Amino acid sequence: MDKTVVFVAYRTDNISCSWIPDDQPIIVVHNDDHLRPADVSHPTTTHIHADANIGFGAAVNMAAAQTTTERLVLCNPDTVLTNDHWDALDGNADEVVTIPLVDGDGQQTSVVSPYWTPLALLAATFRLGTKLIPLGSRRRRIFGSVAPGWVRRQNEDLGTPGSWPLDSRWVSGAVMSIDRDRFLSVSGFDDRYFLYYEDTDLCSRLVEAHQNMTARMADCQPGIHAVGGSSATRNWKDPVEMLRRRAAVTYGANRPGLAWLPYRLADALLPQPPRP
Repeated sequence: MDKTVVFVAYRTDNISCSWIPDDQPIIVVHNDDHLRPADVSHPTTTHIHADANIGFGAAVNMAAAQTTTERLVLCNPDTVLTNDHWDALDGNADEVVTIPLVDGDGQQTSVVSPYWTPLALLAATFRLGTKLIPLGSRRRRIFGSVAPGWVRRQNEDLGTPGSWPLDSRWVSGAVMSIDRDRFLSVSGFDDRYFLYYEDTDLCSRLVEAHQNMTARMADCQPGIHAVGGSSATRNWKDPVEMLRRRAAVTYGANRPGLAWLPYRLADALLPQPPRP
């Protein structure tokens, strides 16, 4: 199956393309001048230079408009994949496909997750889970003993292959394979999201437009994703951390129902943080 791989480069030193067949197209959108085109060693690479750092979603949309293949594969530059992953990212029009991923320390990361509830999004916004019950900690084991259902759901999120209705789970944009026509049918990513939560929002809009869509985690060996941008050690006033929190407010403000009202109020009151 023909697929176009889209990378968005910002403060990126290199991109590994060895897992992509030589006859398959790659588009690299440069949100800065850090990565030199000559350093991307793949014969069918197209380079698009944005005028500024326009964010992840807007950059992917710019690339998608120039594609003609059946599927798009969105891939973070800091991932390390293999030839097996290329085949694993095939799918039909109704599937949004991803692969298991581990971080640089070998810990599984979430790639197919239940949609946020208002309280879960609040906890994620302040990184309460990472701070209070970090992976591998004694506190997490104790919590798991009194909440086995939560542990089961976490294990499903962290690397268990399977398929779920897209109206119940969303797929991480770290590695995402999606039908090109379906992506364009909802106008791609909402560019109000500069960084973070745009993948959750995309999946929710896709299933509103195409009700039979599914989220599938392929049954294959994990790829590696450094997840440096998601580090829980970021300073509270770090520009990227501020953008992440503001994106959470944008996401919550666009959900229906009274439970999301605090997010709509915050969206009206909070200014947009500066973009890096």
